[in-house]
Amino acid sequence: MSLVANISESERIFINHGVDLNIRSDGRSCTDFRNILLEQGVIETCNGSAHARSGNTDVLVGIKLELEEVADVDTFADAAAAAASDSRGRLQIFADISAIASPAFEGRKGEDITCQLEALFAEFLPDYLDLEKLVIVPQKSYFAMHIDIVILECSSFASLVDVTSIAIKTALYDVKIPHTVVLSVEHNEFQVSEDSFQATSLDASKVPLVTSYTKVASKFIVDPTWEEEQASVGTVSIAFFPPDEIVRIKKLRVGSISSEAFPDLYQLATKFGLELAEKFTAKMSEQNSRLKTNGKITFSLN
Repeated sequence: MSLVANISESERIFINHGVDLNIRSDGRSCTDFRNILLEQGVIETCNGSAHARSGNTDVLVGIKLELEEVADVDTFADAAAAAASDSRGRLQIFADISAIASPAFEGRKGEDITCQLEALFAEFLPDYLDLEKLVIVPQKSYFAMHIDIVILECSSFASLVDVTSIAIKTALYDVKIPHTVVLSVEHNEFQVSEDSFQATSLDASKVPLVTSYTKVASKFIVDPTWEEEQASVGTVSIAFFPPDEIVRIKKLRVGSISSEAFPDLYQLATKFGLELAEKFTAKMSEQNSRLKTNGKITFSLN
């Protein structure tokens, strides 16, 4: 991702020396995350939604449930797809980046970013969601869950991945699955209740949070600025599940990272990932204990 011209060599040296000394240009240490503002239930027309902002990164996530029917089975491949739909609903992720985020994203120039986001979260999210709750009539009909990500502002790609992960999990906590009554299995007849008090929540507690670690000079840093990302040699995103389970590792952007750096990366990822997961879970529990379902959540990860 390139928003403007690359930084100069003097800027690169200044950033590298600062990171080696654990001092970044904005006063943070290598493992300090900027404050995050979270809003839950911000879109009335969605079954779940969230708005997350940190620094110059701003992400809106909306989740919509749509009724779908299993297609007629004509081939062996279709039969396999129908068998999968028998016990699970369908999950689809779509990302879009607004042209107002930066002039560099006008037209189709942000497609590489959105495609990477879609691929990253589509790889592991279905394995950690109870999609069986989305089935209405087995082998007949189910709810398809559409997760739409809108990038309103973007600084560094590493920060975008982390903030998007937090926004998605916050929106998943907000999802309410409508209550359905099956009238006829043979004829695929059912009723969907419009009573929100009968709706059931989706269990998002097992969804891993994704944290990214950017290699600058001799250290890994979290939540990099755009300038720090330009001075880096690469970024690794890790899907982490407490207390110490790493479920997915993916390298982002160009550049090479030596295998000798991975022990330090693992130590940092488990420590920072656990801290992030614990603080996020505490804030979600606090939010769910309130009488109202929607509201702002503000907390620091420092």
